[in-house]
Amino acid sequence: HGAKHGVKTLLWFEPEMARLPENESDPEGIPYKYHLLGSPLVDMGDPDFVDWCFDRFSSILDTGKISLYRQDYGVNPAVIFTHPEINTEGRVGMMENRYARGYWGLWDKLIDRYPHMMIDDCAAGGGRNDIDSMRRAVPLHKTDHDYSRQDDKQSMHQSLFGWLPYFGACMVGPDKCSEVNPYMIQSTYAPWVALCANVYAEGYDWESLRRYTELWREINPYYTADYYPLTAWSRGDKAWRGWEFFDPKTESGFLQLFRPANAAEERRAVQLKGLCEGAVYELWDRETDRRTVIPASTLLHEGFVVEMEAESTVTITFRRV
Repeated sequence: HGAKHGVKTLLWFEPEMARLPENESDPEGIPYKYHLLGSPLVDMGDPDFVDWCFDRFSSILDTGKISLYRQDYGVNPAVIFTHPEINTEGRVGMMENRYARGYWGLWDKLIDRYPHMMIDDCAAGGGRNDIDSMRRAVPLHKTDHDYSRQDDKQSMHQSLFGWLPYFGACMVGPDKCSEVNPYMIQSTYAPWVALCANVYAEGYDWESLRRYTELWREINPYYTADYYPLTAWSRGDKAWRGWEFFDPKTESGFLQLFRPANAAEERRAVQLKGLCEGAVYELWDRETDRRTVIPASTLLHEGFVVEMEAESTVTITFRRV
């Protein structure tokens, strides 16, 4: 029904886990022989099982006209992959090797059949962010951590921006869906954003949500440009965080700065990166609507001062003039 009306759907699979009683098969016919050491973990290193998954999932995707495939992975397999019953003759790692190649092979089969379908490697919060998985998938749901904790979200983003060109973030957790404020929504800015707005909430600030969403759309293309952290990485609410994205082709970009609730400094001098020495740039503070023209030499070497209240943020776009 959704596909008929142009609605794309994402369906959540977890093929690596089959929680069944011993010596039983599930209704879809997964024999218990495919389980590893009687655990819920299924042997993705078995080509027969990989073929079964591909046939079964293709049937579901085709019948439901599903647009995106999401794969979860809610287990820590280390104790199984290192178990002596699996690693015979002291060859620790062979089972894990075959397993990884099997699950990558499943994704390759899906990509071959559905070349325009995105794979979301949710994986219970970062369990699939290895290089080969990232060649095939993106972490739209990057974590099961509470998205209402904006300082933690900023810390994650400051790291992930340096590694992953595309990932997602939810604006808030389930208890904060009826409000919107600058600190909350700008902490969510990432290549992909889920707004999580409670459309039934009385007095919801739709105008602010619209304004900040339009700003996100404006800066979004820069997430594939050059990335520069402007502060040291930190976790918690006692230190400023900030970063810059700059496109040398257009000589424009944006920066974000956050002052968490218990960060003592009221102001910071920020030095930008990558600018063309000798040029002049216009900086546009999108919160105050103030525009300032500053030489690149000043921005690169002396920096410019940003002053903020506790638990506040600023997004500044800039371009060469």
